[in-house]
Amino acid sequence: MSDKKSDTQNSLKLKNAIKVTDDNDLHKFIEEKITYIQEIIRHTISSIKINKEHDIFSNNDANLSISVLTELYEKTNEIAKHMRGNNTKNSEKIIDSLQKIIDKLSMIICGFGTRYIDDLFFIIFGSEFKNMKIEHPILNAKYEIIKNYIQPIGYKIVHWKQNKSTNIGNVTLCSNKITEDNTILEDSSTFECFDVDNSTKSFY
Repeated sequence: MSDKKSDTQNSLKLKNAIKVTDDNDLHKFIEEKITYIQEIIRHTISSIKINKEHDIFSNNDANLSISVLTELYEKTNEIAKHMRGNNTKNSEKIIDSLQKIIDKLSMIICGFGTRYIDDLFFIIFGSEFKNMKIEHPILNAKYEIIKNYIQPIGYKIVHWKQNKSTNIGNVTLCSNKITEDNTILEDSSTFECFDVDNSTKSFY
């Protein structure tokens, strides 16, 4: 699993996502985020259990991560119970508590994945990824395949170099996999997919 500081830096920041000032709108915003986070936690627990059955994760790792996720779920229930009292006076404290849950959830998903790629995107980018528009029909189709059929078992954030150049007009839709050249993942195109190493035995 990646270092703690890196994982928390790359998770959704609620304060940056808040675009409402009215108390009622803020209350609704927090409730919606709690509901979605609880759904992601359930998906993640289910995913880890399935992957444990297929020996992708060990029993100890799976049990430990599920224990942490269960604790996070209970904390979201406590926040939701507090919100049902229509108490927005401590909204700053509530948002901070929810942020800590998101940060821990991000760490778990980084090491163990979750069921749906959209859940992973939300934890990293927030709701903004839903506004992402892919103009090229083939790239859009690749994203739809990834979204519908790929179950992430972890993730790694790749920070683009400032001097990295991209040529949108000459985008590689699918790189040549039949080659002896070494593949540098950091230089690959968005939505590119690669086979796992032939020596990998922990996948069914």
